[in-house]
Amino acid sequence: MKKLAKIVFVLFAVYWLLLAHVSLNFLDVSPPISRLSEDGKYKVILNDMHPVNPIGLYCLLTTDWAPKYFVLLDADDNYIGQSSPFACYWPWGSAVLIFPGEAVTLDKNSFLVLDDEYDGEFNISIESKRWWSWLFSIFY
Repeated sequence: MKKLAKIVFVLFAVYWLLLAHVSLNFLDVSPPISRLSEDGKYKVILNDMHPVNPIGLYCLLTTDWAPKYFVLLDADDNYIGQSSPFACYWPWGSAVLIFPGEAVTLDKNSFLVLDDEYDGEFNISIESKRWWSWLFSIFY
């Protein structure tokens, strides 16, 4: 029993340290910012990061206010993936958002955030999910 309790504690601690700031959407007071693709096949939502762990606090302190992360949904509001939980986005920046299929010379199978500062950390592929998108897809 002690071993099981230790395993559960370690899993919870890892979750809290790495992902809690991007998984507490029920704490949002106002509806999230969203944008629909031109063809209506995709929707991106900018959810709030919550300062409940070291990463969330870092994001809050290093952006002007209200750090966000991206969640990509299909036309039926099914979860596709989300941006890196380790990068802090300030939504009032000047980034250009490109939905899957809209890019001509770039990655056609990804949601792209064209911002030189983050080196692709906000991009969301519709074909190859990152580990956090696989994990969160269980709960959506």
